[in-house]
Amino acid sequence: GLAGVFEVLPSPALLVNLRSQVTEVNSAALQFLGHKSKDLVQKDVLEALISEEDRAEAGVYVKEALDGAAGDKSLKVTCIGRTGRKQVCLRAATTRSGGKLDGAIITLQDMSEIRNLAGATNTGGAEHLSGALHAVGTALFALDTEGKILEWTPKMEKMTGFSSGQASGQEMGKFVAEAFQSAMKKSVEQ
Repeated sequence: GLAGVFEVLPSPALLVNLRSQVTEVNSAALQFLGHKSKDLVQKDVLEALISEEDRAEAGVYVKEALDGAAGDKSLKVTCIGRTGRKQVCLRAATTRSGGKLDGAIITLQDMSEIRNLAGATNTGGAEHLSGALHAVGTALFALDTEGKILEWTPKMEKMTGFSSGQASGQEMGKFVAEAFQSAMKKSVEQ
């Protein structure tokens, strides 16, 4: 089920319920934050992880996500873990059970990785970006200005079952939704 897919996500991720309480934390998040699961489960995600100065804005974002209205938005915040303060890009997607909204999955992307990728585009063009995307070791993809997939990392291939060749040139919103649905179906069948 979802727990199997959730645990193998290479990015730090948390599941939260409709009350913004953490219900599950994957191993990548525990390692990234330096927490134990018991430190986070049943805690308010904002109070447990987000710096005080970013909590209000993050609260609006999480509420939008739990209302199903976050769309493709992400939010840069300071996350506080046992390993220190880290700038992260917060992304959320709703989860459903029996067709009803029941919470959200929140991923944390380390901003230092994103800055490294951005630097790659300034030091030699697309071939460096492609190499950097593949070297990061997380599920990432790059889009052109029209929202079509340019790059699809090996972790995205593993997570979705779709090769870089299959993803390349596809419209991101439609393809990623189909890829995620396919991955979920495979997980449920297993």
